[in-house]
Amino acid sequence: MSWNGEIVIDLDSHVVERADRFYQDYIDPSYREAYQQLCDGVAQQAKAGHRYSLFGSRTSVIEQIETGRPLGTRDTFGLTRRSGMEGGRKAFPPGRVDALPPIRPEASWDVKVRIEDMDRAMVDVGVLYPTHVSSYCALRDGGFENALYRAYHRWVADFCAQAPKRLKWTLVANMRDVAAGVAEVKHWARDPNLAGIYVSPQAPDGKLLDNPDLYPLYEVAQDLELPLLAHGGTARPPYAPGTFDLDGAWFLFHSFGNPWAGMAALGALIGGGIFEMFRELRVAIIETGGGWLPLAMDRLDTHYLMSPGHVPNLKRLPRDVLAEGRYFHAIDTWERSVEFCVQELPPTGRTRTRRGRRACSRSPVATECVQFGGYIARAVSFPVILDGDTGHGGPPAVRRLVHECIRAGLAGIRIDDQPIEGKRSTQSLGIEVVSRDAAVERYQVAVRARDELDSSFVIMAQCYARDAVNGGMGELLERLNLYLTHGCADWVQFESPHSVDEVRQARAAVSGTLSVMQGKLPKPLTLSEHFALGLRVAWYTFLPDQVLKATSWDFLREFKARDIDAWIDFRAKHDGNPYLRTRPSSP
Repeated sequence: MSWNGEIVIDLDSHVVERADRFYQDYIDPSYREAYQQLCDGVAQQAKAGHRYSLFGSRTSVIEQIETGRPLGTRDTFGLTRRSGMEGGRKAFPPGRVDALPPIRPEASWDVKVRIEDMDRAMVDVGVLYPTHVSSYCALRDGGFENALYRAYHRWVADFCAQAPKRLKWTLVANMRDVAAGVAEVKHWARDPNLAGIYVSPQAPDGKLLDNPDLYPLYEVAQDLELPLLAHGGTARPPYAPGTFDLDGAWFLFHSFGNPWAGMAALGALIGGGIFEMFRELRVAIIETGGGWLPLAMDRLDTHYLMSPGHVPNLKRLPRDVLAEGRYFHAIDTWERSVEFCVQELPPTGRTRTRRGRRACSRSPVATECVQFGGYIARAVSFPVILDGDTGHGGPPAVRRLVHECIRAGLAGIRIDDQPIEGKRSTQSLGIEVVSRDAAVERYQVAVRARDELDSSFVIMAQCYARDAVNGGMGELLERLNLYLTHGCADWVQFESPHSVDEVRQARAAVSGTLSVMQGKLPKPLTLSEHFALGLRVAWYTFLPDQVLKATSWDFLREFKARDIDAWIDFRAKHDGNPYLRTRPSSP
C-alpha cells in the first residue's frame, strides 16, 4: 500500500535489455553461433565508439535508419544521432523545477536495485516491458527471431521470480510467425508472474491489427484470459505510421509517432471488428498518450456512420465498444488533458480478478443497461427505474449516465454508495462504502444532471452501510438522512435490515421517502406490513425476475419431456391470458 492506502501498479515499467549480455545462459543451443555473431557485431559497434543499438539509429547492427536530424537543418553528415532523452527526468510535466531522481541502469538486471527504486518511487508492483525485443522482427532469419524471443522470456521470467510479489512481465508475441507466437503464449501461460501479451501497434510487413493473420493470437489470448497489450515504439521495427514521412526528425518522431501508432491500433481493432469477434478479449494501448482519445472517438464515430461499408465487421458506434469495459488506455498522469478525457470518454464497466488467475467478468455495462432499460420503458405504460450501480465512474460518468437514462425514456435511477472499483454484490462479505463526502457528491452530481434535462426524473440513493465493514446501523441512519438533506436525493433505500425493529428505527429517523430491501429479514414484508411501518414504497423487484425464470424453467423441462403437448396444455391452463397470442383457424 504505497500511496494513500492504495496499491500502486506501474503498468509500463521497462527493462533496457541487452541481448549480448542477458541471453548467454538462455539462448537455444542450435542458435549459439548466430547469437555469437550478434554479440560480435555489438562489440564492434562499441569499439567504434557508438552506443548499444540493434535498431533505430544510423549505427544499429541489425537495421539502420536516420533518426537524429534536428529540425531546421538540411544535412547532418552523420554528426547527429537519436536522442538519449537526457532531459527526460525534468520534462514531465513541462515546468518541473527539479528533475526526478535518476533511474539507475542496474535496475534492468539487479532485482535488489530495482526493488529499492520502486520503494523510493512508492510503487508496489511493476509490470515489465522490454525496450527493443519486439523489433527482433527485423531479422531475416525467422528461426533466430523466435530463439531470441524465447531467450528473453526465459531471462525475464527468472528475473521476476526473484521478487514474485513485486514484479510481473509481458510476453512478446511473434506477429510475423503467428503460429510460433501462439505456441510461446501457451508455453508460458501458467507462469504466475505473466501479466499479458505484448504486441506492437502494427504488425510487421505493414499489417495492421485488424489483419486476419493475427486472429489465432487473439483467440489464444481470449482463451487463456490474458490481456493484449499494444505498446508503442519510436522509429524502430515494426515501424509506426509516418516513420518514413518525417525526414529523420527525432523531435517529430517522439512527439507524434507513438500517438499516431495508438490511433491506428485503436482504429484497426475497433473498425476491424476484433471486439465483435472475440467477445471476451481485453485490450490495452500503452505509451501513446491519452489526450487524442476524445478526438479519435469523435472521428471514428462519424466515419462509422458515414462509411459503414468500409468496416463490415463493426456493428455499433466505436464509442460503444469502449463503453463495454474491455478496452483500457494508459494516460500519463502529467497530461493536462486528463480531466477532459475523463469527462468526454464513455463510462465503462468493471473488471474483476479472481485469485491466482486473470479474469474479466463480462456483465452488462452502463451503455447496454440504459439501452435495454429504454426498450422496456417504451414497451410499458408504467415508470421504469434503472439500477445504476455506483454510477459507473466519477462525477462526469454519473452525469453522462443520468442524461442517457433521461434520453432513453427512463423515469429514474438507483445509485449506491459502494466504491467504484470495489463494488460487491448485495449480501456479499466485505462490502465497503465510500466516504460520506464522496457519496454525497455522487448524488449531488446526479441531481444536477437531472435538473439539466428533466426535473421529474427520480434519483434514488441506496445505502449499504448497515453491513459494510466500515459501517453499522448508526452509520446507516446518519447516511440515509445525509443523502436526502445534502445529497438532495428524492428517495433513500435501506440495505440490509436485520430485523423489523431496525426498519422501525430507520423510518423514525428518516423524514423523506424510504424503502427497504429484504436484507436479512426471514421473509419479505407484505404490503400491509409496509403500510403499518410507515413505508409507502415496496421494493419487490425479485418478483418478476424470479417468477419469469422459474416459470420458464418448469415449462421447458415439461416441453423436453412431453414435446408440443406441453405447450397445448399450457395454453389451455392459461386461457384468457392477454399475453398469449391466438391464431385464426383456417376456414
